Amino acid sequence: MIYEKNEYFLLEADRDMIFITVFQKGFSILQLNPILLDFPQIMLENVKELKDALTEASGERIQVGRRKSIAELDIAADKMSASVKLNCSENYLKENYSVIMGNILESLQSEGISEGVLMHVLQNELSIKDQIIIAKGIEPVHAKDAVVTYFKRSDRKPAVREDGKADYYDMSFLDEVKRGDWLGERIPPSSGEMGRRITGEIALPRKGKDKKLLYDQKTVAAIEEDGKLILRALIDGVVEFREGKIAFRIPVCKSKAWKRN
Repeated sequence: MIYEKNEYFLLEADRDMIFITVFQKGFSILQLNPILLDFPQIMLENVKELKDALTEASGERIQVGRRKSIAELDIAADKMSASVKLNCSENYLKENYSVIMGNILESLQSEGISEGVLMHVLQNELSIKDQIIIAKGIEPVHAKDAVVTYFKRSDRKPAVREDGKADYYDMSFLDEVKRGDWLGERIPPSSGEMGRRITGEIALPRKGKDKKLLYDQKTVAAIEEDGKLILRALIDGVVEFREGKIAFRIPVCKSKAWKRN
């Protein structure tokens, strides 16, 4: 295929290789830019050889690059999408739209892409400006991690005396609950939803991380309720955390002396 022939040179393609044969000096490499813009398929790879050929005008046929496909298909590494980049002029696209679309469909088929092909894009929205998404898979819905929530203990705060002053010695921070009261819960990890790649393969969701409820089995019960694991008090008492586990103790008395311990 001949791209340009003038008194200075012949620029042509042969088996997807780009060659230039320079007959006469006087044509600079910068003057090639308008020609290259008209033919986006041309990809210059040997710029030094091109510059030397224009300078020397030896009449020798020199390889200076390669010819790109009119429609370059790019498949995402995760096979969740495919895009196409058109290497042609706007006029060429308008005159050969159906042919280009057919070539793209053949390329998709040869690459094993059978799912999520965006036919409305191929039929109406092909453009030479940017890469265009032409196939999309269905993304998996990743599972959520387990959620663990515990009874929140009251903040330690000074008691206020009758005279309005704070009593920092007598701290009111006991959390008393009754048997059966809620002490915490665990929502298990969700299972997620599978997706599908554009090649038809199943896209597995990421598994959710599980978490354990830490509690004293002598004073706290774990009960399944509405898909959750609920912690409930087995006795009346005061909430404590022992070695990271939620637990209880039964207050011997409720005097100030006991509160100071």
